[in-house]
Amino acid sequence: MNNLSLNEVIPKYFLNTVNLLPDQPAYKYRNKDKDWQVHTWQDTYEKVMDLACALIDLGIEPGDKVSFFADNRVEWFIIDMAIQFAGAVNVPRGTDSTKDEIKYIAEHSDSVAFILEHDRVYDKIKELMRSLKKIKTYIAIDVEKISDKKVLSLSDIMVKGHSLRPKLEKEVTKRLKALQPDDTYTIIYTSGTTGVPKGVMGTHRNEVHQMRIIPDHLGLEFGKESFLSILPVWHIFERMIEYVVMAAGSLTIYTNIRDIKKDFREQSPTYMASAPRLWEQIYLGIFNTIQSGSPVKRTLFAMAYSLSKHYGRAVRFLQGNELRLQKPDPVSTALRSLGYLVLLPLIYLPFRLLDGVVLRKIRAATGGRLKGSVSGGGALPRHVDEFFNNIGVKVLEGYGMTESAPVIAARTNAKLVIGSVGPLLQEVEGEIRDFENNPLPVGEKGVVWTKGPHVMKGYYKNPEQTAKTIVDGWLNTGDMGLMNFNGTLTLTGRAKDTIVLLGGENVEPVPIENKLLESVYISQIMVVGQDQKYLGALIYPEVTKVAAHFGREAESWPIEELNKDPRVLELIQQEIRQYVNAETGFKAFERVQQFRLIPKAFELNDELTAKLSMKRHTITEKYHHLIKEMYK
Repeated sequence: MNNLSLNEVIPKYFLNTVNLLPDQPAYKYRNKDKDWQVHTWQDTYEKVMDLACALIDLGIEPGDKVSFFADNRVEWFIIDMAIQFAGAVNVPRGTDSTKDEIKYIAEHSDSVAFILEHDRVYDKIKELMRSLKKIKTYIAIDVEKISDKKVLSLSDIMVKGHSLRPKLEKEVTKRLKALQPDDTYTIIYTSGTTGVPKGVMGTHRNEVHQMRIIPDHLGLEFGKESFLSILPVWHIFERMIEYVVMAAGSLTIYTNIRDIKKDFREQSPTYMASAPRLWEQIYLGIFNTIQSGSPVKRTLFAMAYSLSKHYGRAVRFLQGNELRLQKPDPVSTALRSLGYLVLLPLIYLPFRLLDGVVLRKIRAATGGRLKGSVSGGGALPRHVDEFFNNIGVKVLEGYGMTESAPVIAARTNAKLVIGSVGPLLQEVEGEIRDFENNPLPVGEKGVVWTKGPHVMKGYYKNPEQTAKTIVDGWLNTGDMGLMNFNGTLTLTGRAKDTIVLLGGENVEPVPIENKLLESVYISQIMVVGQDQKYLGALIYPEVTKVAAHFGREAESWPIEELNKDPRVLELIQQEIRQYVNAETGFKAFERVQQFRLIPKAFELNDELTAKLSMKRHTITEKYHHLIKEMYK
């Protein structure tokens, strides 16, 4: 797709797309009146250059750090690229950051400028401004509710930057030419689920690797795709997606939770990247809609989905894309292949008929042009994964981390193996090692290590932690997994999440949690049991479903009463036994023996990180009394 080499820098890809597609739409977003606005690639370039000149005029020097606290919006990319044009380093985070996080990140990163989105961020920093001695410049995107004269308006400085272009454009060009592939372009502070955040230093080489490889890995057509953007862009996953979209000359359409259904229908994107939790919500929404329909509609859906499931499994098996955790037996493979070859012609016509009548309408809710959904930032529950793939919405799940820019492996259309995160990207090396650091063969579970141009420079001002994480160029991901016999990577949990029972058994909680999330009565769950005789679980129930099961209204049955009702507790216990047992592939010590219902759902920036993964340490501390009760 792109002839630019690994020895380039991120802005070179932006300039390449601007030169090739100057008048093509680059960004689409709603203004304050909810009307759609469009920036072409040339429009975007002009704004980037204006702001770069303004930043230089404000005294930003090459290598300077700029703290940037804002959420998804078109200005985010413009500001990010302008910082790079000025030769500086972007230190981003979301507007939901706490005062303590803002203070730590701004001070630890040695930032000399601070860009904020709106008054809600300003309210958090106004008391900190005196103590942030190194920061000389404050800039706000929205200044309507900010009266502090020390805070400059982004639009005002861009106007000034435009007037300074005859004077400063040569300096911008000079700084762009001086950028090197191994220069740090960003410092992203990890969520800090335990301890203080660590500043991941990402280089141009790291991200250029992703921009060169992923468009072809996903099969993107240059200048012809459109991506719906909803994830926090300061997080490396969405940021990488926006860089890939830029490199592919594609359109980014900004949306939000409130408008996503409408924007799917109106904008008809070809791709969307999202975290697993959103796909779970869409999945539940589809099923709730179906369940509220007439008996005829429910029956038609059940028939259509049953046929699509059998058809999809047959096709995946014949393509070699059924998950193989053990070396396949040739005789068994041949017999199953024969069986599926007989089955497919028999179900093809009824499958196509019901697919057109029923499942096509579900796909139409995504606009009808969706080629693939890119899922990352956490493990996608198996039943959700299978559902979307079976109804014809391809889920291209990927795997990575902030320290690896982030993608290490990702599914492709040719290697879409449910139960895996796909093959390693090109130029990425990967090994599965035991806890003594010895490489393991295919099929054996251990810790995932990776090496290549995607691996970070290190943690900012933290050589000790860097040395622990990167050994001889190899990054210890801390994730548990195995290379399966499909040639793809299967993850089994986090090494640091591994629960060690009193009997010495090592238990990976994620597969157990994902299995129990298949229950319609369980909304959220965290498995516990470190240093105990058996496993327990903290569960937030699907209150509406539980209430309906007993003929009650959810509003009249608060969680406190649910927790005391023996019928409810027995229902949840039955679900646990049904989903986690020998027949579903779990050993005796992997079964949940005790549980407690928690009073509220896990929430973003409380029990959940920005990418919606659980802060296990935080949850354990918060509900230590309930955990203690389980092990009296």
